Amino acid sequence: MRVNKGFEQIDDLSSAVSLTVPPGANEAFVVVKGGEVMWKDHGDDPTVSVGMPIQSNGFLNFDNELEKLRFISPSASLHVSYYRNR
Repeated sequence: MRVNKGFEQIDDLSSAVSLTVPPGANEAFVVVKGGEVMWKDHGDDPTVSVGMPIQSNGFLNFDNELEKLRFISPSASLHVSYYRNR
């Protein structure tokens, strides 16, 4: 069962950003809007040409070390729902 722990919208991805993970959250559902996003999950910053791509309207469901996720994009925004997966 998943318990909602919060929501975040990140509009400025012009430089690499991490998530603001709420206490108790161990899963993030990330939706990309407005352009392609590059991401990495090991704490290093992606660039607009190096990383794992997610296309506009694509998503990432991530349940590992959320604090290590990093995103970058010249045009996209992120909509993130956080959960505690019991």
